[in-house]
Amino acid sequence: HHCYVVRRQRQPILPIPQMVLDSNTVIVSCGMTNFESTVYTDGRQLKFRTHLGDRKVEVDHFRNPKQDHPNDEKIFLDSFKDNYPELCQGRDIYIVDCTGFENPEHDPRLRSHLGYHPTTLKSIVESPKFAIINKPLRNLKPHRKNLVINVCKSGRHRSVGNATGQKAVVQDQLYGPVSANQKPETTVQLLHLQADSHWDRM
Repeated sequence: HHCYVVRRQRQPILPIPQMVLDSNTVIVSCGMTNFESTVYTDGRQLKFRTHLGDRKVEVDHFRNPKQDHPNDEKIFLDSFKDNYPELCQGRDIYIVDCTGFENPEHDPRLRSHLGYHPTTLKSIVESPKFAIINKPLRNLKPHRKNLVINVCKSGRHRSVGNATGQKAVVQDQLYGPVSANQKPETTVQLLHLQADSHWDRM
């Protein structure tokens, strides 16, 4: 437990990659329970985790909130902006709530794999909720700077799989397929926020 206390006082270990900041459209994946403690944050701004308290992350947690907790998505976004100011600056932000997908953590064969494991990707794409969960993508505008935040419980499976699947589609729809002479701004970038801090604990 001691190392957790030390961790609270640290500086971010890594800056957000420049390629990501240069891009007009960035897609990220993260976890509701741990997006405030990644290699890109200082671990001190835990507004959402504190707000969530001992509650469980529910199915469609933001999309279909419980009546007594209508502000979860707003508090998540506030905290996300506090923790990732560079990433959010000047961007239209779209939250894609991936908690409606079946959670591979319940399948022992998939639990230790990440979201781009073929079986997880297949279950996401074939989900009856796929279109409704990804509906916010319809509002992306090619002439604006966009940030798409895919979020699930721990940022390992569902948000990773969904974000990975979005990348090529968003690229095609907004800017056309990536070509040799593509500019950095019109190349969609993907960043899995939990990768460096939480994937190694699996």
